[in-house]
Amino acid sequence: MKDTDSRTVQFSGATATPVGRPGEYLQRAGFWYGAIGVAACWLGGARGVAAALYRAVGNEQNSAPRDPHAQAHLGAVDAGLTAADAVLIATACQVDAGTDCARAELIARRARAVVESAVEETMVRTGPGIMRCAAGTGRCHTYVTVMKAIAPAFAGEFEF
Repeated sequence: MKDTDSRTVQFSGATATPVGRPGEYLQRAGFWYGAIGVAACWLGGARGVAAALYRAVGNEQNSAPRDPHAQAHLGAVDAGLTAADAVLIATACQVDAGTDCARAELIARRARAVVESAVEETMVRTGPGIMRCAAGTGRCHTYVTVMKAIAPAFAGEFEF
């Protein structure tokens, strides 16, 4: 995203013609299933951020002393990501079966909520990773949460 050329635009006195009725955009066929795909992208990003935690803490061949606090953070992150994987798989099965079309919004909101929770947990527990990922975007203020308890586990992984 850092390479995008985003601009702020302001329209004064512009006229517009409505396309469809109010709320129709959200009710169009496939809208909510598309929202599930967005959640899958969020999960992929969280997995990328969590990779450093898995490498630093979850490496069984590492001869360094095991930090129980870092292990607890890894367990919480892994639990959230695994739950999000499971919900997305179950959701994909429901969508593919085509049996819950009337409940598409509920299914999508459920999947997005579980994935969002996993992403938030990952962001909180891997602060240095988020700092590195967000640094190029200029949006660090939202994502930077350096957890003092686990920072030593990331020694050498990130530039502070």
